Amino acid sequence: MSEGEKSQVGHASRREYPVRPLVGVGGVVLRNGKILLVKRRFDPNKGKWSFPGGLVELGESVRDAVKREVKEETGLRVHVSSLIDVVDEVTRDPDGKIKYHFVLADFLMKGASGRFNPNQEISEFVWVHLAKAKTYDTTKTVRMILDKLPTAL
Repeated sequence: MSEGEKSQVGHASRREYPVRPLVGVGGVVLRNGKILLVKRRFDPNKGKWSFPGGLVELGESVRDAVKREVKEETGLRVHVSSLIDVVDEVTRDPDGKIKYHFVLADFLMKGASGRFNPNQEISEFVWVHLAKAKTYDTTKTVRMILDKLPTAL
């Protein structure tokens, strides 16, 4: 590995002002006709409602990543039902520089089991019907995904 490649490796996972887009996953967890929304405790998207999820680890499939992230954030074990969509989340600072750039694969998750035990990344959570979820202060990408879901889940 060249010196240039080595220096890029250290910056590749940097979330703020990244050198390349980061790949993330989100789980639209269904249980009893409701979906799970979590309120983010930290940036990016601090204070916004979103789906449980996070970054894909090196060598990990997106399907394995979403199951792991949902379990880490909520304690729930879930089954991946289907891919809903892949969306871009790009946030610029006041100077126009890219502060965050994520490519997010959002999956429909079913069969949630286990005891709900939110981790420190979540300040609040709620199970809501789809129509009600659309009234929450969500991230842009969550809003796009909610609009793609059929009204009868």
